Amino acid sequence: MDGINYSSAAQNVHIMKYKAEQYIALLERAFVLHRVFPMGSNVMKEPKIVMALPYRLLYKPLNEAIGGLREDFFVAWHLALDTMILIWYPFSVENEVDKWLRGR
Repeated sequence: MDGINYSSAAQNVHIMKYKAEQYIALLERAFVLHRVFPMGSNVMKEPKIVMALPYRLLYKPLNEAIGGLREDFFVAWHLALDTMILIWYPFSVENEVDKWLRGR
């Protein structure tokens, strides 16, 4: 369930988008998930929804889940510090972020 936002959540549970926004806000207040708002000009205006704990990675092997675990760690870290989150997503190779984090 990567790429969760208001529209995909509303579509998956067959509700209106504004109702999905309300439910997601309530789940964020209950510390179940976090909303990561986008920055920039060429991005979707809807926030990305990230689980507070990495439940979405529970049944994946470590080599498939390592990127998501890193993303969840940095989101939680920045939220704890109340700082801005800048996440870089490559457009070319799927594992390019892992190579970049390991120092190529």
